[in-house]
Amino acid sequence: MARAQKLSGAAKCLLLVRRATEIGSGKANTDMILAKCKTAGIAADVANKYSTSTAGAGQWFLPSIDELNELCKIYSNTRVDNPGIVKLQNGCAGSTSPTGGFATGLYWSSSENGPNSAWTKYFLYGNQRDDNRYLTFHVRPVRAFSATTPATTPTTIAPKVCTGNGDCNLRDIGPGGGIVFYVAPTGFACEEDLDTFCRYLEAAITNGIGSSTWTPTTTAQWGCSRHFCLWNKP
Repeated sequence: MARAQKLSGAAKCLLLVRRATEIGSGKANTDMILAKCKTAGIAADVANKYSTSTAGAGQWFLPSIDELNELCKIYSNTRVDNPGIVKLQNGCAGSTSPTGGFATGLYWSSSENGPNSAWTKYFLYGNQRDDNRYLTFHVRPVRAFSATTPATTPTTIAPKVCTGNGDCNLRDIGPGGGIVFYVAPTGFACEEDLDTFCRYLEAAITNGIGSSTWTPTTTAQWGCSRHFCLWNKP
């Protein structure tokens, strides 16, 4: 991955003031990142541009750290040899062989932690980290949907396709063609303004469907860094 482009001034790199970590906040986080940082190819941009035949670009987003943690618990949660870092794992033990097309490396969340850093999840060990925004890590787009979203059946994948009418289970195919990795007992606030009620989260699948050009090995820098911009004024 090439070094991030020089931006047009420090104003675009101010602290985003979007440190939300909870489930349901990933879309709002992503939209704020994109509003503040216009650099193409950053993690939020990659996630936002992901699309399938049933869910277009703009519906997918970079998960919050709590949403990313749910992915880790489903696909990378088999290790029992790291008792010393349990407090940093938040219920995900990591794996030397993650499933679902996940790598053993670090994945970006959309939850920032300061002017120059954001939270990441280490799928090898399960721990959460605070990393500099200009570093390059993996990206996995996700999408939230409600209990009333209709589903269509992709022809390239085998598991049950849920209708979204209250019958979605973990690892089902969601309405957007992704794999359902989180089912909320009572729902959660979601979307850009957190004014929509959602119950499920689905993640981009490893082989992609429809018009997607995303691959599970996609990597990107997180986005704007105040430090980086201040040192790279035109």
